Amino acid sequence: MESRNELIGLLCLEYLQKLGFLRRFKAQPFTTDKESFGQKYTPDFVAQDQCEVLYPIEIKSKRFITREIEEQHEGLKKQFEKYNMKFLVWNDMDILTKPLRHNFLRMRRVSVEHIEHEQIKQLLAALKNLGPKPLWVLYEMGFDIDLVMHCAWHQQLFFPLLMPISSTTIISLKDCEDLSAHLLSRRPDIHGWWNSLQLVA
Repeated sequence: MESRNELIGLLCLEYLQKLGFLRRFKAQPFTTDKESFGQKYTPDFVAQDQCEVLYPIEIKSKRFITREIEEQHEGLKKQFEKYNMKFLVWNDMDILTKPLRHNFLRMRRVSVEHIEHEQIKQLLAALKNLGPKPLWVLYEMGFDIDLVMHCAWHQQLFFPLLMPISSTTIISLKDCEDLSAHLLSRRPDIHGWWNSLQLVA
């Protein structure tokens, strides 16, 4: 990955694939032809969902998105629509938000650490018997945040990934947010740059 934002994008795609929303994805899978497409362009990723819809994805830091770049994104969206593809732009402010980035990086880090199977079994049994609980309750029962993050990466339990995790975060065995809608339903906003400007009295 060429940037931290692209790494987060990769983790998001891996997670959506684990959840079953995506069939597959690939980094920089193709470059469009200027003559037939109108411009030469290489998406950062292309993902395919279970309905075989293709999503070319551009990952960009919002501070570098100018009005000119937004117009380019709108043009790419229209061009890809001709091929029944849904062009997406993921930026680090509106899509790959700070809580999402933090949660995914921590989940991925602890996912490869050794966790005793018995600990996982006990945590999942507690949630099954007691229902969803805030993190502080799990702390008092002897379960730590790394165990929770490990299980979350493997979809054994869930918490709101779009929110900062804290002692009051509810941990559940059922998914509590539609992350696929957040990541796959957004389109380039041609008015976003203009609307982001502060009003001058």
